[in-house]
Amino acid sequence: GFVVFYDFVTGMDMSVQSVRLIVGLYNNIAQYGEPTVLPTVYCEGNQSYMGMQHTNSAVIGAKQPVPRCPPQQDLNLVVELQTSGPGGRLSTRAWGILPLFDPMSRLISGRWRVLLKMPPIRPNISQHELHALPQFNVATVIDVCLRARLPSVLEWPALQLEVFIRLVNVRDADVQSMTNLTGQNTHLYQYPPQVSKSL
Repeated sequence: GFVVFYDFVTGMDMSVQSVRLIVGLYNNIAQYGEPTVLPTVYCEGNQSYMGMQHTNSAVIGAKQPVPRCPPQQDLNLVVELQTSGPGGRLSTRAWGILPLFDPMSRLISGRWRVLLKMPPIRPNISQHELHALPQFNVATVIDVCLRARLPSVLEWPALQLEVFIRLVNVRDADVQSMTNLTGQNTHLYQYPPQVSKSL
């Protein structure tokens, strides 16, 4: 078995006030078990772009044990991000996929940043098709620059909506549970490898 730690979400626009993740396991054919709805959390401002507070982040701080899951090289973790604005209801905003096992059926443990895509959710999509889908939230940078009369978009870093996740073996879960969650540690997370799945 293994444990998934959902740490935080970054790259949201300032209109977002609360977020919720819905997560599930899928292989190339079907869903593995029932989706898990994580608790709703509130956002906090992020001043990561030239000191301007124009993006939002949220600490998720949730842990999901998966104790009886046999290794399957075609098994993926699918993450759905729901958000709400002032007085609004939660609605699906974006989604992403994290491969769980390599071609040798070994857990791909580590700290991962999952780049989120535009809906609709397609859990059985191939990695090649996934990379071709449009990212969510890139256009927000352009909107911010125009409204605030800030420097050219070309001078700004790309704004990406991402979920930061730790994937660990059960034996390491207790140690990982003591990790201090902060948006200042995003540099410790990497993009997951492009795992070649068998069809």
